Amino acid sequence: MNYNDIVKPIGLYEICSLIINNCSKSDVYKKCGIKPHHYIVNLDTGEGRTTLLEYITNMYKSFSILDFKSGLDDYLEIVFDGSFNQFKEMKLKIESAAVFSEAYHGIIGIDATSLITHKSETQWTDYLTFIKKISKEANIIFFISTQPTKHDELYVNEIIKNISNVEMVNLAPYSKNEYVDIAIRYIENKGVRIECANELNNLLLKEIQKDEINALNAVISIAEKFIFYADFSGFTPTISEKDLSKLVYKGERSK
Repeated sequence: MNYNDIVKPIGLYEICSLIINNCSKSDVYKKCGIKPHHYIVNLDTGEGRTTLLEYITNMYKSFSILDFKSGLDDYLEIVFDGSFNQFKEMKLKIESAAVFSEAYHGIIGIDATSLITHKSETQWTDYLTFIKKISKEANIIFFISTQPTKHDELYVNEIIKNISNVEMVNLAPYSKNEYVDIAIRYIENKGVRIECANELNNLLLKEIQKDEINALNAVISIAEKFIFYADFSGFTPTISEKDLSKLVYKGERSK
C-alpha cells in the first residue's frame, strides 16, 4: 500500500507518533538490520486494537521497516485466556503463520494479561520462553487494559524484565471530538455522503455528551442510528439538513 493511501487512526496519538517517527528513519532499519521497538499499549478490546495493528502494518510495509514475506498474514491478533490448552493453540497459530520461513517476521498483537494470574503454572513460564523466542523476529504489540489493573502492572514488569527493546506507551483516552470524528468516518465508510458536515458534527457531539459516551461500541451505535435517517432514494445515500431535522424532531417529541 502506498503511504498516501494509509488512513491514520483517529486518536491513539502517542503510539501513532512513534510509528511515524520510526518510518521517518526507515533507512536505518533497512540498511543496518535494526528492528523497531516492541510496544506495550494500554488499549481495551473493541477500542481500536485491530485498527492500530492494521495501521502499523501498513506503515511498516510501506516503508520496508519489516520483512513481511514470512507468511500469508502480515499481522496476527492473539488473545490468551489463561488456560494451558488455549495457550498451546495460540502458540501453534503463531508458529504456523511462518509459511515461507522458519519464523514469523510480521506484527503480532498480543493480549496475555490473563496469564499473569497463572504465574506459578506451566503456561506462564512457557509463555515467557515463547515470547523471548518470537520477539527476536516478529514485532510485538503487547496490549493491556485501557485502565491498567494490578495484574496488568505485574504483567508489564515481567515483559520489560524479560523482553529486550520494549517500550511502554501510555495512551490518552479518546476525547469527545475524537469520538465524533470516529462516528463520521464510520458513516462515510458505509457509503453515506454527508452534505451537512457542521450540523452533523454538532448533533453527534450533543448525543455523545448527553449519554456520557466513553466506549467505541456506543459511538458506533450512535453513528448507525444516524445512518437510518439518511436518504436512500438516490444512487448514493446522503445525510442532509432535511434528514437531520427528522431526527431532531423525533428527539424533541420523545422528551
